[in-house]
Amino acid sequence: MSNDHPTRETDRFNLEDLFFSRTDPRGVIQAANSVFVHVSGFDWSDLEGAPHRIVRHPDMPSGVFHLMWQEIAAGRPIGAYVKNLATDHTHYWVFAVVLPLDDGYLSMRLKPSSDLFAEIGDLYAALRGEENAGRVTPEQSQDLLLQKLRDMGYPDYDTFMSYALSEELGARATGMRRRVDHGLQAMRGLAEAVHNMHRYGDMVDTIFHSTALIPNNLSIQARSLEGANGPISVISTNHQVMAQSLGDILRRFRTAVVDGVAHTGLARFNAGVRVLTQDVATQFRNNPAVAGLDSDAEARRLATLITDCQIRETASVSKVMRAVAAYRGMSTDMRRVMSGLEMSRVMCKIEQSKYAKNVDGLNEIVGRLHRAERQLSEVIDSIETSISVIEDRTNRLMPVRAA
Repeated sequence: MSNDHPTRETDRFNLEDLFFSRTDPRGVIQAANSVFVHVSGFDWSDLEGAPHRIVRHPDMPSGVFHLMWQEIAAGRPIGAYVKNLATDHTHYWVFAVVLPLDDGYLSMRLKPSSDLFAEIGDLYAALRGEENAGRVTPEQSQDLLLQKLRDMGYPDYDTFMSYALSEELGARATGMRRRVDHGLQAMRGLAEAVHNMHRYGDMVDTIFHSTALIPNNLSIQARSLEGANGPISVISTNHQVMAQSLGDILRRFRTAVVDGVAHTGLARFNAGVRVLTQDVATQFRNNPAVAGLDSDAEARRLATLITDCQIRETASVSKVMRAVAAYRGMSTDMRRVMSGLEMSRVMCKIEQSKYAKNVDGLNEIVGRLHRAERQLSEVIDSIETSISVIEDRTNRLMPVRAA
């Protein structure tokens, strides 16, 4: 973790502690729970009406806040690791989920404890070093953050924050010896199954690239063994048509996979937000009230937010289900292309049998088509198995969320 600022980590903030604060559209604090007041070290009278940056730590990269404000100003929720500063110059790390409201923003925070968290301090320190040296603006720092996350294997920030929230909630449950939420567990498996589709698309592409030269080789055989428009020429033409057809299927498949990954990530994030909001609301009811705060009104806000989270989670799972239906249709199309490969192989063997001696070129083509046919069948089997897994998980999730 960064040691640029001479502070020590506070011990007043434990895994079980959750806190929140609500601000107006300018980021001015309007409400909070007693945990936030306690951990920050401020009196509520000092926090109420103060800008939220009152707890900002100088180690925090400006690029993170630039991204955060960009997202919430556009009406999109965001999750981020944040290092905060207390009044006694101790610091505390949180994973914050910030949700846009009709009249401002709500930020809910938990104590990070996952393996992923261990990587974030060094990443933030590198970003802040660039900012302090005057080499990057906040906007450029944001771009650098996104690039570093891509280098870590996260294609975009949405994927990162979805994974991070799930990991932090899972680590928190484990640390507190609690069972991980059923929906959140199911989302993990769902995300893995959908991500596998990327790999399957690459495998199908590789298989057909292995047969890319077959039309040329068949044309050569046709010129040496038969006249124009003979059977071998027809096989060559048919294979070209199949290759074009598979190219179209793969393009549609990759688009559907990208959509499915995005919808799954959103569903996973929404599930995490639901779990976090439910726990925050429960703690808020059980913890001491903040003097001068209308606790009943805040409790009603949280209850409404839980319902909204459930609705968003169900909607995003429904979108995953639609994406999976598209996968199944395209796997059927791939089966059709595979049948075409089999037909090409059979026709080549028939033509081969017409000649008294073996034709090496046709032997090689038959062997290549047979390998491609077998490999494609195995990949399609894997795709259809994953589709069944995804369908099973989404079908299980829907009644739970609708209940």
